[in-house]
Amino acid sequence: MQTPLFPLKTRSRGAYSQSNGVKLAFGAAILLLPPSVFSQSSPNTQAAIQQMESLKGREKAQSSQTRAKAEGETVPELYAGESSDMGAQMLLREKPVIRYFEANADTSFTYTSNANLDTRNPSDTGISVTTLSLAFAPEPWEVADGKLSLRSGYRHIFWIYDVKRQVDTNNLNAGNFQLSSFFVSSRYVFREHWAASFGVDHNRIMLGKSNWRMGRLFESGNWNEVYTEFNPNWSLDRMFSLTTKITGSLSYSGGYHFTYTDPNTAPSPTRIGNDHLNNALMLSLMYAPVEQWLVQPYIRGAHAAFTRSGAVKGNEHRRDLTRSLGVNVVWSPTERTSLRASISGEFRNSNDPVITDYSKFEAASGISFTFRF
Repeated sequence: MQTPLFPLKTRSRGAYSQSNGVKLAFGAAILLLPPSVFSQSSPNTQAAIQQMESLKGREKAQSSQTRAKAEGETVPELYAGESSDMGAQMLLREKPVIRYFEANADTSFTYTSNANLDTRNPSDTGISVTTLSLAFAPEPWEVADGKLSLRSGYRHIFWIYDVKRQVDTNNLNAGNFQLSSFFVSSRYVFREHWAASFGVDHNRIMLGKSNWRMGRLFESGNWNEVYTEFNPNWSLDRMFSLTTKITGSLSYSGGYHFTYTDPNTAPSPTRIGNDHLNNALMLSLMYAPVEQWLVQPYIRGAHAAFTRSGAVKGNEHRRDLTRSLGVNVVWSPTERTSLRASISGEFRNSNDPVITDYSKFEAASGISFTFRF
């Protein structure tokens, strides 16, 4: 999966499809979205949670193998001659409960030093992101030498800049939006340390029509669809054990964004050069000091190649390079709950003179609830 890394442009190069105030907020929001476009938290934090689940899965598999060896064995006699009196007593396994669906609710709060991604006049602010999702997610099943899992469902995101700011001098709240996403994905874990995934997302972004108020969050008539995309995505991960408590991970993710802006514009949607191919590499260390805790320092690089942007230098199309580094801390007190905190720095450069380079610092916290049924 990959970060979109683009502001929306209109037919005239360099101009946004919204007003000047909205363009900064909405462009920043798109840039801050996580890779698929759009899981519930940052791509790096999502990777930490997923890798913690992978570690738990490996431990669970090893425990299951140990139990499987014990199943079918006879129970030691409580007294001499018990077997001749009662017959051989065998160990039995409890029948597992099969669950097919997964519901998730996630809330995160982020401080960012540069919400509008402008090095000349950066605006620091808080961002609140709430994600609700429901997926058909049956238990993984054995395929060849690995395990295959499938997920398909619906996800909805509410993205809000500083909720306390009713009078927004930087007009960031004009960029508050909702994101509606249908997704289907598959993940194959093999050879114990490898995992590959492929998925397809269809995403719609709705921007507020009027001045921001908290009470308008759930007013369907206050939101106008301004962007859609079709996003096939893929990934390949390799985990390697360093010590009993430290595991390394090297992850590649990629995907292509088929994009439309102003999809309700007659007579047809406007395709304006935002189609792009993303590729990213992430190297991280996962330190589990005690059970349920994970500390993950990481470094990540992402490259976005815009295939319909038009030439920006000679015959060269737009290319963006983003580097980020930081630390995630994840605590999973139960199988259904995880809490996280993170700090990170991000730096982007583009060969397109219209697109400003930027750097930013972020600190975030979040909580996630997952329920399987």
